[in-house]
Amino acid sequence: MKFDEKDDVYTFVRCSNCLVYFLLQDDEVVYVGQTSVGLSRPFSHNDKKFNLVKVLPCSIDKLNETEDFYIEKYKPKYNKCRNYSAVYSLNKVKTLIREYYYSKFNVWDLRKILNKLDISPFRDEYTNGYYITIEQYHTVEKYIKGSLT
Repeated sequence: MKFDEKDDVYTFVRCSNCLVYFLLQDDEVVYVGQTSVGLSRPFSHNDKKFNLVKVLPCSIDKLNETEDFYIEKYKPKYNKCRNYSAVYSLNKVKTLIREYYYSKFNVWDLRKILNKLDISPFRDEYTNGYYITIEQYHTVEKYIKGSLT
């Protein structure tokens, strides 16, 4: 027997794809997250108060930047910071460069290079820290490699 569409029930399409999801309390976005395991993850947030879930299908290679975009757009109260896998703090960049190139490299050295390359770090309002994108980091890395030869 076919399902009676007159019954008062919700319909969910089975989804096991990658998603960026939004937890809402009434009309306010209170959390933005990502998952590669489908709809089970959004409903696992027992520590957050929400009454609605919205999802945005997303390719796995775009999850980080899409999640970051919406965290920045909505500034949800339960997100404590952006997804930092898509950006590097200046401190992390300094540490990476020390590890691979110059043992005495410091943030002031990094700022000089960023100025030469016309790269402006952005300030994150959640942490008040300064960050550059991974692509900008690769530009810095190429510059340093070039100066070593």
